[in-house]
Amino acid sequence: MLKGETNLQRCLSNGFIFVNDQLDRLTPQQSEDLIDVLLCLSHGVIKEYLYELHPVIKDQENSYKFEAMRAMHAFACRPDFSVQMVADSLGISQRYLLMIYRKSNDTPAKHALRIRMQVAADLLSQRKNADMSIEMIAKKTGYLTTAHFSRSFKDFYGLSPREYRAKKLT
Repeated sequence: MLKGETNLQRCLSNGFIFVNDQLDRLTPQQSEDLIDVLLCLSHGVIKEYLYELHPVIKDQENSYKFEAMRAMHAFACRPDFSVQMVADSLGISQRYLLMIYRKSNDTPAKHALRIRMQVAADLLSQRKNADMSIEMIAKKTGYLTTAHFSRSFKDFYGLSPREYRAKKLT
């Protein structure tokens, strides 16, 4: 326990350590849900904790970029995902969040798409998920329809989800 550390700080610290230790064992949805809970507990405490873990984060903008990336992983696969949701979770305006991303030639929407596609690719390429339907994977990655998911996946990877799965599992 650090000097002056509160019970909430200790709880969050243990939560992040748990997530880090268990990351290989949790499904993407379980890890996202756990991170959602941790983010909701206390934005200020998480910020302090991140500064302790990552002393290279010195200025506010880098801090927001780092926190935005974490928030994106927590929110990207939700069907109700929005850039405003991420900005609100950080306590900044949507415009400021867009400016932070623009400095690295990126956008929150593109970042969210990359996260969704990586989660989908992981689910499709794992043997333990071979019986998981494309429809279920679409839902787990925040898509409301299988058709939209399949088009997005094919645009991103150049293969349909079924083709990608067949290629990875053979």
